[in-house]
Amino acid sequence: MYLANDVPQSQHVIRHLATYSSKPTEKSLTVHRHLVGYLCSHMDVCVSLKWGGQATDIFHDYPNVDPNEHVLEVFTDSDWASDRVSRRSVSCCIVMFGRCLIYSASRTQKIISLSSAEAEVYACSSGASDAILLARSLTWITNKRTHIYIYTDSSGAKGILNRRGVGRLRHLSCCILWLQDMVGNGMLKLCSISGHSNPADS
Repeated sequence: MYLANDVPQSQHVIRHLATYSSKPTEKSLTVHRHLVGYLCSHMDVCVSLKWGGQATDIFHDYPNVDPNEHVLEVFTDSDWASDRVSRRSVSCCIVMFGRCLIYSASRTQKIISLSSAEAEVYACSSGASDAILLARSLTWITNKRTHIYIYTDSSGAKGILNRRGVGRLRHLSCCILWLQDMVGNGMLKLCSISGHSNPADS
């Protein structure tokens, strides 16, 4: 788990292995050996931090943002009901700042999602929580405003987050309603991205 922060390409597997930490199995041992073999044979793979500017994107720039202000980009995705035993989905988020990866995570969702759109909404909620903490820390350090842009490749998730209330999805957890408020108030900018270009594609 400690190593996962430095090897984002292996976070999905490390998250999977962590679920077997208390009761390991023969299958988890096989996966663990495969992971160790991959890390040993790819020791030259690393995270490259090439600063592109505080208001630049890995795909485009933000001309409407003051050059003295910061932009955090949050790419989120989910793997709906990927666990065949518990049917829990997996959330992935990647936070970029100036074209540099500053945080990434792969988490098992605590709630069983009944649709892919719902799983994507929970992924957006998880990524937004991380981004808000990082944005406030960055603002506190530099004394400059930080804008947050959340990218998702799910049109269903965008439809849920761009409205108010749960609508017909009455089973939807109320923990995401705060995200609707922040999107509606403009505190978070919700954007679309192609699934083929989404770096958070898990």
